Amino acid sequence: MSTNPSFLVLAIVLVLAPFPLGSLNTVWVGFWIVALSLALLLTRDQQPVVHRSGPMLAVYVASVAYALVAIAQTVGWSFPPPEPALPAAGREGPASVPADNPFTIPDAGIWHAAPAVASLLALVCGVVIAARTDRAVSLLRLAALSALVWAAVGLAQWVIDPGHVLWVPRPASSRLSGTFLNPNTAATYHGCATVIFVALAGDALRREISSRREDFAQILRYVVVRPPGGLVLYGCAAAFALVATIVTGSRAGMVATAMGVFVVIALTFRSVPVWRRWRWGVLAVSAVVVFGGVMVFGGEQMNRVDATTLLEDGRADIYRSTVEMILRKPWMGHGLGAFEFAYPAFRAQDVSIRGIMTRAHSVPLQLAVDLGIVVAALVLVACVWIAWVLLREALTDRRRRVVPIATFAVLVVAYVHGLVDFSLQIPGFAIVFWLLIGAGLGNALIRPLAGDGERSREGSGQPRASSRRASAR
Repeated sequence: MSTNPSFLVLAIVLVLAPFPLGSLNTVWVGFWIVALSLALLLTRDQQPVVHRSGPMLAVYVASVAYALVAIAQTVGWSFPPPEPALPAAGREGPASVPADNPFTIPDAGIWHAAPAVASLLALVCGVVIAARTDRAVSLLRLAALSALVWAAVGLAQWVIDPGHVLWVPRPASSRLSGTFLNPNTAATYHGCATVIFVALAGDALRREISSRREDFAQILRYVVVRPPGGLVLYGCAAAFALVATIVTGSRAGMVATAMGVFVVIALTFRSVPVWRRWRWGVLAVSAVVVFGGVMVFGGEQMNRVDATTLLEDGRADIYRSTVEMILRKPWMGHGLGAFEFAYPAFRAQDVSIRGIMTRAHSVPLQLAVDLGIVVAALVLVACVWIAWVLLREALTDRRRRVVPIATFAVLVVAYVHGLVDFSLQIPGFAIVFWLLIGAGLGNALIRPLAGDGERSREGSGQPRASSRRASAR
């Protein structure tokens, strides 16, 4: 691992951000913002040269729009002009929702934007500090290993004292939540660790068999007798992370993790000759392994699947009410953090009123509710652009493709889960996620830096040394 001070700060943030209950407390978010800012200030590497700036430009445009709308909400400015209060006849909740002030939370201030600021800083730090392949790989390994440690801590406490999450009391549950208060966020976190370990194991195996021309049975026999270095270790770590994902009982988390695993396998071995003949068999075996793990360790998960589908636990009604909220204030939104205050007036009559609905259970819908459809669209464009860059990089035939493949798989897990839940709104996970995505994006966008011997010169626009010597002669 690099001993660069800025990278060490990144490593500390990466490991510790999930620990204090997902860093939900604003004090923790502020601390991570200061730490990430310090990491940028400590950067002393050669200035990187970006040769494809489109994705980061989209990120900056979305960030500026986000900031402008958040500031406008804070000072009480709205577009279109204020309307009369919204009647709530026939609905559960307050008698009316104040429509003349889009920012309806008392004493909220700008602090509701702190998680977004931390996420943006994490992305920029990943791009600037961890773009080198050796640092990006170190960051991936560290993220996955720290997730294993927190999974072990969570499993131990889950067995010994199921009535607490760390130091916070909770009703005893058969679902693991690790260091997070919500099991679904833990599922996404451990699912990302699973796909990272699968990518590292697959990379070790690919480099061993890519030049072999035997049939599948001979290669399998060779791998079993003489497994490549790292394959067994990474494989066992991936199995443990998968078990931690399964015992969270999160259906969407398991589906997203399975999709990430299949993406890793397909991208890692696509250039291996034997893969073209046996790809469907390998994917089928992988599906059997994942399903077998669910059957053995996921009793709670199977019970939840038997009882409901993904949208039969009230989320379809939540989504309909959320869309109604968006249509009510499509341009400026209801305000950062205003969802739990505005939602009761839009709640459908047949939805239970037990508890407080604090989130929309869908990141795109939450963005549109909070800040309007324009900001939500700009953020989604930036996210899709980042995904495309990582996928394009993963499809190239570089000697060391584990960084774009692993980061793209992490992105698949988080994006898929974010469509039906709020894991990306939890600062402790969001910071880790955007650090990893920033490392993968920087690895794809930035030309090789001095001393980065592992990056290929392909695509950098610089002629190879042998070509220069040949032309000189």
